[in-house]
Amino acid sequence: MNENGKQVKRWQIVSWVSISLAVIFFLLTLVFSTLYLHEWSARIQAERRLEEMRERPSSSSSSSSSSSSSSYDDDYDDTYYTYSFGDAVDFKEGLRIAVTSAEEDSSVKMNNVLEGEKKVVVSLTVSNETKQDVTFYPEDFIVFSENSYAFFNSATYDNDIPDKIASGETKKVELYFTCDEGEPFSVNYGDVIWSGSQTGGSNTI
Repeated sequence: MNENGKQVKRWQIVSWVSISLAVIFFLLTLVFSTLYLHEWSARIQAERRLEEMRERPSSSSSSSSSSSSSSYDDDYDDTYYTYSFGDAVDFKEGLRIAVTSAEEDSSVKMNNVLEGEKKVVVSLTVSNETKQDVTFYPEDFIVFSENSYAFFNSATYDNDIPDKIASGETKKVELYFTCDEGEPFSVNYGDVIWSGSQTGGSNTI
């Protein structure tokens, strides 16, 4: 092969490498942009829901013992219902949910954490006692402190979060959030808010 042929081949290799790197960079940019837009959308939704929730009056409810749970029609209405961490609540779609804790944990790896934000881990148990699979949406949980709401973090999906809870199945789930303020935190799902100390009701699910 003459010198010109070697030069052409060298340029072909360089061109293919450049094109490959450009494609990889484009795909990475697309992935990270999608994650950012998803988190941004979740933040906007969380803020809107929290404002709506604060405008509704509250109705205090609690379990009479660690073996009891509460059931109600969870359509959005004029009130929300308050429970202690660990209390199990039956929702109309067929899920029984007990949020057991919402605590800071700086050791957990999360995505796009801003300077000064606290890392929040929400632990909960989800049970399906119906005869059909029930869809589970982790983004439907809202976490807030006294003066600030938390942002759902996409690192949650690294925890093998199920998109459906099978009939008769019980899952322990951890959700990740970031918040400008520290503890104590409250957790909202539907028209229910969990807060305070743990009662142990989740042990019966």
